[in-house]
Amino acid sequence: MDEERLPSIIFSPRREDYSKNQGGGDSKYYNDEWKESYRDDIVSHFSSIMQRVSTNEIKFPSIPSIIKVTMKEKAIAKSHKPIDLFNSDYPIIGSGHLDELYVKMTSNSVNKLKEEIKTTQIKTKKVNISKIKNIENYNINEKINQSNIQNAVRNNEKIKLKFFDLQSDEENQKSITTFINNYVNNSSNFKKINYSEKLVAYSINVDTIEKLNEIKEFPTLKEISTFSKYTINNEVKKDKFKFNDEVEYPDENIDYPIVAVVDSGISLNNKYISPWIFDTISYVPDKYQDNFHGTFVAGMILYGNKINNFGMNIGKCKILNVVVMPSEKSNVGLTEEDLMIYLEDALKKYSDKVKIWNLSLGTSCECGDEVSDLAVFLDYLQEKYDVRFVISAGNYETIPLRDWEPKSKIKDRINPPADSALGITVGSIAHKPVSNFVDVNCPSPFSRKGPGPNFLVKPDVVHYGGNCTRDGQKIGYAVKSLDENGNIVEDAGTSFSAPMISSILANIYSKLDNKNLDLLLAKALLINNSTIPIKCDNENIDLHQYYGFGKPIDDVDEFIMCTKSKVQMIFKANINEGGFIEVYDFPYPKSLCKNVKWYCDVRMTLAYNPKLDSNFGQEYCRTNVDVSLGTYSVNEETGEVSFKGQIPLEKQWSDKYESQQVEYGFKWNPIKSYHGKHPKGVSGDGWKLRIECTGRSNFSFVEQEVFLIIEISDPDGNDIYSEIISDLDVKAFSHNELSITNRTRLQN
Repeated sequence: MDEERLPSIIFSPRREDYSKNQGGGDSKYYNDEWKESYRDDIVSHFSSIMQRVSTNEIKFPSIPSIIKVTMKEKAIAKSHKPIDLFNSDYPIIGSGHLDELYVKMTSNSVNKLKEEIKTTQIKTKKVNISKIKNIENYNINEKINQSNIQNAVRNNEKIKLKFFDLQSDEENQKSITTFINNYVNNSSNFKKINYSEKLVAYSINVDTIEKLNEIKEFPTLKEISTFSKYTINNEVKKDKFKFNDEVEYPDENIDYPIVAVVDSGISLNNKYISPWIFDTISYVPDKYQDNFHGTFVAGMILYGNKINNFGMNIGKCKILNVVVMPSEKSNVGLTEEDLMIYLEDALKKYSDKVKIWNLSLGTSCECGDEVSDLAVFLDYLQEKYDVRFVISAGNYETIPLRDWEPKSKIKDRINPPADSALGITVGSIAHKPVSNFVDVNCPSPFSRKGPGPNFLVKPDVVHYGGNCTRDGQKIGYAVKSLDENGNIVEDAGTSFSAPMISSILANIYSKLDNKNLDLLLAKALLINNSTIPIKCDNENIDLHQYYGFGKPIDDVDEFIMCTKSKVQMIFKANINEGGFIEVYDFPYPKSLCKNVKWYCDVRMTLAYNPKLDSNFGQEYCRTNVDVSLGTYSVNEETGEVSFKGQIPLEKQWSDKYESQQVEYGFKWNPIKSYHGKHPKGVSGDGWKLRIECTGRSNFSFVEQEVFLIIEISDPDGNDIYSEIISDLDVKAFSHNELSITNRTRLQN
């Protein structure tokens, strides 16, 4: 960037910009008409429901049963959920897929609900009835991978049990106590594991398949699964190269950002890395350690840019060495429960000093439709300790590997815990070409793709993690880093693209002087300054699934600075439930209006940490924030105001089903990023910004913090920075320059 760098502008909404949505709900019948057959279709299922519930009550007195309600496809939006029909007598306690609801029932409430469905004349309840496709008993077999569970039982491995949250501490305790009394002979064989405040699981050993089948009949048991095991792959190049640079030592007068490398350990024998080790926490005895992978990851953070000639301006980091992964040869392994214990212990010790935590590890399974338990745990830790996990997307290793552009579908979806909603998941792109296979900047053949659960954009971003041939040969195409002894070696994988993002994010955050702006702004800045580096004409390929929002720019200073002709504005707000922000006099540069047309080149990124609840499956994210920046026009005769969203380009989402809004419209995604470019201009009297926050059906919250980055560019290179500052003053916006820290320590 040749232009003078200027500080980004941070501003807040004025009091008059806040508004409240008017009340009102969904009052339309399915297909806009009422049919008495809607009642009959549902009531016909009640005999089998009553039979199951009655049987459960005989065997397990005072323990409720669970039924599953399935909504019709056009009726799965939050405003269409049947909350008027399902009240305190038979409450909704959770959900699975977008069209599913779980309801707590007893035999008395079954009869009462049946009668109400048959006779109610209340319109809101009749509307609810018209939107229901099916009511049936909850079938736990839908939540079991039978072969995995049976293998675990035969191998005497612990299995994981999850129970429905009955929305009552007393009922939950009674449910667990009853289960223990019926199925647990030895209390030491039944252990509680807390993944979050709302997600609790239990580990148990089950001796036989017959015992497993008995357990499955317990009415409040929600899911049976196995515990994940976490691995990393070590592939060392035999021919090593000497790294002949002089050893670089940290400057005592500089406050370096710190990245926690949660991995297999970093060798202190590496003279290039050891001076940068802030501290070491080890949960693995020395005899069980193999430090290659962890050292390679640390080498990417410190020297990856230099050794691989990436041409980046990042800045150095210190490293917290968190050793959690035993060597493969030790046959010890890393269990899910152990990883959870290690992570929280390390965070208790260092979360105040270390905000970026690199996790280049994962499982061998694909993510599912619901967020994995460990991802829920990571989200819980990120909220509790105010940190951010940077997580590798995982590697697909089945030969032949995927080419670009892929011609067929393969099971290469991201590995848990890369499905964390709050974490930053990193995929890999190639920095070197493999002839007739994968070119530079294309997704690496091994890099797993999204989406995450409920179409979360995953990976969030990508960076260089190497390339390989169709049969998986990496040598000559991999990225280079350092081994335990300071030699240059090669390897490839998303394990090594993730630390590049960790380094960038840590340096962005360290430059923000006001830490009250928190990690959310750093994440937003990272995403807003990332772009997908290729184009694809194949409409069957969704580039977001491979790249997320793209690869970050190369100069960290540009993330937080701007120029006279390319202005980065940061809008910070807290939106109350049911409220929205509407800025009718948005300070869009008037110099970009020529010949009654507004010229537009705007990049916009919205970031928020949604309220989360794992009880609701695909509806894990409980709040959604939408943004629209566009032009408005006023009818001189009627005074009527019309609005046209330009970024993102307005779509008639009201005509789309909820599932389509989720899949194609970033709905419920905690990051939304758009680029709008209108070189021929758009019409309008001025510009309006609207930000709206909504919650899931029957979910209440106080407020939602939001960061919105709006980057406006003038292709002619004129000074729109001064124009925007002047306009903010005239329109009485509270604003200031984004304060940048001086990382040089003050001397005593």
